[in-house]
Amino acid sequence: MQFLKSYPIIGAKSFKKVIVVLLIGLLIYLFSRGIIENDVRLLFITTLIFILGASCLRLYTGVISILLYLPFMAFIRRYIYQFNPYIGLDPILIVYDAFVLFMLSYFLIFENTKLYSYFKKSKLVRCVTLLLFLFIFQIFNPIQGNIFVGLGGIKFHIIPLLFFYFGLFFQNGREETIWRIILIVGTLVAIYGIYQVYFGFTGFEEYWIQHGGYVALKIGEHMRPFSTFSNNQEYSLYLLISGIFAIGYMFIKKPFNLFMLAPFGTMFFALLVIAARGSVFAILFGIALFFALGTKNFQKTVVLSLICIVIYVVIAWATSVPCIIEGPVPVGKIKTLLAHLFAGIFDPFGKGSTLLAHLIQYVYALQFAFFSNPFGTGLGAATLATMKFGGTVDIEGYIPALIMSSGLLSITLFILIIYYTIKIAFYLYRKKGDPVYRAIVSIMVITFIAGDLTLYSVGPIIWFIIGWVAKESLSQQEDKNKKMMNGE
Repeated sequence: MQFLKSYPIIGAKSFKKVIVVLLIGLLIYLFSRGIIENDVRLLFITTLIFILGASCLRLYTGVISILLYLPFMAFIRRYIYQFNPYIGLDPILIVYDAFVLFMLSYFLIFENTKLYSYFKKSKLVRCVTLLLFLFIFQIFNPIQGNIFVGLGGIKFHIIPLLFFYFGLFFQNGREETIWRIILIVGTLVAIYGIYQVYFGFTGFEEYWIQHGGYVALKIGEHMRPFSTFSNNQEYSLYLLISGIFAIGYMFIKKPFNLFMLAPFGTMFFALLVIAARGSVFAILFGIALFFALGTKNFQKTVVLSLICIVIYVVIAWATSVPCIIEGPVPVGKIKTLLAHLFAGIFDPFGKGSTLLAHLIQYVYALQFAFFSNPFGTGLGAATLATMKFGGTVDIEGYIPALIMSSGLLSITLFILIIYYTIKIAFYLYRKKGDPVYRAIVSIMVITFIAGDLTLYSVGPIIWFIIGWVAKESLSQQEDKNKKMMNGE
């Protein structure tokens, strides 16, 4: 990090003025071309560049605008199919990437001294920065197939991770806006997902299902809802995060914030009808962990968490859920989705369950890392970049993909990152008593169990939370040092 300690050749205001001039020139060109060629997709892209570009001139508005855009990015892409045909490499998906890199470049140029001091003071900052350098190195790994696979991996690993630094530099006291955005968006997308279950899909969504859909989207004869997201996994994980935040907000006002029951109930029901068994199990475990953390005693928290796990194992062992999906008689959509869900939760090793297949992915990744290639096969391996650019490695699950792409060092760093985040958040909860910190601990635990940080809208949120927790820890250290200097 020492190499970052340099003096910029221009000031911060001049830097932004140059960017604004270039942005205006680009917008004029794209908008004119879109009108001449009657290209609605290009006009949408021009509009996005204008909105995000203006917002990203400040960190606060930039982070908010991007986090608002990402949950609806796939919906916008599908809506354009009414005017322009489906394309595999849609530029709409990479518009925000450029602005993320722009905001990071601003910090590297004008805030490098502060960033370097954070690097020296915080183990969490060091671990994330080392992981970032490892990702950059893996871009050029020839094992993954070709350089385009590695460059494609930037979108799924590096771009989300950069939100850690945005959380690290986010203005004090303004993080509340981010949590509220997650709650509001979670409620809105849940309502739309429920609408899809009961009233079906729009014409442009049916078009996407036909041209860009995937096998897991269908259960029996029925389609899972995916709301405004690129797939039902991203949808379910977003609801998982926002649902845990809703639980946290229930306890901000004592004795109980009853108003939060409505958004939480909406999100939980939406999660049920997605039939995403891992996410439903994760949110139930996360809620149980949230209440266990209320003891403010680590030993009691562990004991209560183990009790919850034992209760689940006993119920799952004693329960046998029949599979109705493969029966000869057609059944209703809701019944099919819920049957698939409950069969997976209460009979995890029964017929049709995918739990064993997921566990095999972990075993395969570890065997490959220990005995074949402990240093990784390339950043784009085990991401959509493999499918789009002809890569050589394809595997499901974030942790197996991380092991396969970046080796044993990456998973070691990731485990340390989650550990330090949980440790800091739990310490801050014991010190401040804020239930949001309990929610963050639960989110970090279930992220490690069932999360996927390569998903468009999920990864940035998790990395932002980690960065904000690191900043809170550094602020605590600074306050403690000031008190010691003042003799308090």
